[in-house]
Amino acid sequence: MSTAAHFDIEYLQYLKPDGTLAGPLPPAVPGAKALLPLFKQMLLVRTFDGKAIALQRTGKLGTYASCLGHEATHVGIGASLRPEDVFAPSYREYGAQFMRGVRPREVLLYWGGDERGNLLTGGPAHDYPWCVPISTQCLMASGAALSFKAARAGPDRGGLLRRRR
Repeated sequence: MSTAAHFDIEYLQYLKPDGTLAGPLPPAVPGAKALLPLFKQMLLVRTFDGKAIALQRTGKLGTYASCLGHEATHVGIGASLRPEDVFAPSYREYGAQFMRGVRPREVLLYWGGDERGNLLTGGPAHDYPWCVPISTQCLMASGAALSFKAARAGPDRGGLLRRRR
């Protein structure tokens, strides 16, 4: 049998488990001190996720969507969002939501069956609540982008309401 293709997965590590530098940082990062809060946030999300899984498996929490292994992605998203940005999360992006001000209590309320947890009073009022069906947050994000475009275009909405000829 011949090999049809070969590929390598590059392993990137900037901080060692003890928080010290593992190698050179990318140009966008000013220093290890800028990474340490993000690392702490990832640990918080991993700890929260483990506790929530334990609550779910003991019957003290209803359904729960684990984010194990996704912490860095979600914290990276949360770190890049500005306060005026709109966040339309899927059902596992706790790291980004915690960085936006959503409290762990709200997450546990929601997954425990109390819809008041979806109010997300700890985060920005313009952020969307969770979308559990896969990819449904894409529709809300598209609607938000269209509303921003229309608002920026002015009263005629940039021609969005004009008829095509």
